[in-house]
Amino acid sequence: MPSTIWRFTDGKAGHDSQSVGLCRALNRQAGAAYIDIPVTECKRNLFNILFKRFPFGENLSPPDIVMGAGHATHLPMLAAARFYQCKSILLMKPGLPTTLFDFCLIPKHDKPRSGNNIIPTNGALNDIQANKEKDENLLLILLGGHSRHVKWEDEIVIKQIRQIVEHSNQTNIILIGSRRTPEQIFNNELINNSSKITVYRSHDLPRSKLINHISKATNIWITIDSISMIYESLSSGANVGLIDMKTTSNNKINKNTKLLIDKKLVITVNDWLESGVFYKTDNFNEAERCAELLIQMKCFE
Repeated sequence: MPSTIWRFTDGKAGHDSQSVGLCRALNRQAGAAYIDIPVTECKRNLFNILFKRFPFGENLSPPDIVMGAGHATHLPMLAAARFYQCKSILLMKPGLPTTLFDFCLIPKHDKPRSGNNIIPTNGALNDIQANKEKDENLLLILLGGHSRHVKWEDEIVIKQIRQIVEHSNQTNIILIGSRRTPEQIFNNELINNSSKITVYRSHDLPRSKLINHISKATNIWITIDSISMIYESLSSGANVGLIDMKTTSNNKINKNTKLLIDKKLVITVNDWLESGVFYKTDNFNEAERCAELLIQMKCFE
């Protein structure tokens, strides 16, 4: 009989991408099915943990595993795991002790402590599969924006975009902004008037179409603040480059950038201009790798 996973969701796209990616990898490798459990429907979690109750799941197939990403998933996951006596998988560094969970998948840049239940990951997991049928003429430029981790300067970003456009062989260039991208970026003459660049603001492009572009693109350039996009692009099998900028401190942006450059998974604009080539990133798929590890660690027993 196939195993059942309860995937606790807080409704945030980044968290859902991680847990859906792992659930689907476990489905491919072990035939496990998953059920979505909105945390908004789970009430009185501390009470349920203390008294070993979980009334919300009465009409559902009992779980073999509960899984979640995001702080709001912690308590309902623990309540369900205690009641059903099943395994728990958390996809983040928890605010609670890691010993409360059977498995914690924690990005290496968060510097997880070693432990029998800890699996360090290369960034956040996602549900993107490598696509071998790339559009050799498609280049993506993905922009983040202002954040507490980086010092965003329009001139520095535009300079690197100009260098990418002038030195790339691709003629189909798509630039996609995020909710954080400053409006003046889109009004820049290079971006606004170039016949080579098609521009989308975040509200113009549903996530499904964004993922489709990422899947097809041969080369993808991303501002360093957009960590999830960097790992999604790597998972797609694209050549990935970083649009660099100053960071505000030695934070997770710095740690991610250094880790990826050291492993030759990504390249900066300056290094690319000097060498003329990208690093190859074949077989980067953290969801599949982690699913395989979890099965080896007997997550379903």
